[in-house]
Amino acid sequence: MGGPCRLDAPVHRQCGSGLPDTSLTAQRLLDNQKDIGNAVADFYGRDGADKLTSLLRDHILIAADLVTASKAGDQAKAADA
Repeated sequence: MGGPCRLDAPVHRQCGSGLPDTSLTAQRLLDNQKDIGNAVADFYGRDGADKLTSLLRDHILIAADLVTASKAGDQAKAADA
């Protein structure tokens, strides 16, 4: 698929096919969320940074579930994600 994935479009339509291993991609994104939390800790405090990291982590895990279900053609799981 040419071009970058659009963030404002459903993942299963714009990005679902042709992706590398979803679990490796999700792990890399999860690591990024820790980095984001650490980067904002000085501004929001450790508790605020940890809460942000947790929320971002949940978002990534939901997106990974959606992509996995979409790649497998499981519309019920994709709708549930």
